[in-house]
Amino acid sequence: MKSLDQNKDFLIHCAKTAGYRVVAEQITLATRAGIVAALLSIDSKYTENAEKIISSAFGKALVQFGVSMVLHQLPVDNPHVQALTYECLVSSIATGEGAVLNAAFSGVQDFVKNKILSIKDDSFAKVQESLSESVEEEIVQHAKTVSV
Repeated sequence: MKSLDQNKDFLIHCAKTAGYRVVAEQITLATRAGIVAALLSIDSKYTENAEKIISSAFGKALVQFGVSMVLHQLPVDNPHVQALTYECLVSSIATGEGAVLNAAFSGVQDFVKNKILSIKDDSFAKVQESLSESVEEEIVQHAKTVSV
């Protein structure tokens, strides 16, 4: 069993990591908002598409990667900057992988969902059919007993 000090150290480490994650997310949001604002000020036929890309999960991954590369190039030897750089890069990779997997599996998800719904509908129809038959039999039996 871990000691109280080990648990405390673990919680402090997790809280610091979460803090870097929150800051990385806020930097990403601000950077994306700035890019979108800059794109909106440009009168171009490509502005709308660029805005859609930046606003997508893939665009978020690109921005996170760009922020991590800028932070990595700063001539600062600061553990906080290094931790933030690491968080931005890891978030970029995770966001990008998630976007790719979502795109790759969206067809599979739709297929599975439709199959489950069709099974559910088929099962419901069979239950409804068997209930109808059993209810009808009960009505007939009841009618026979009443008329006798």
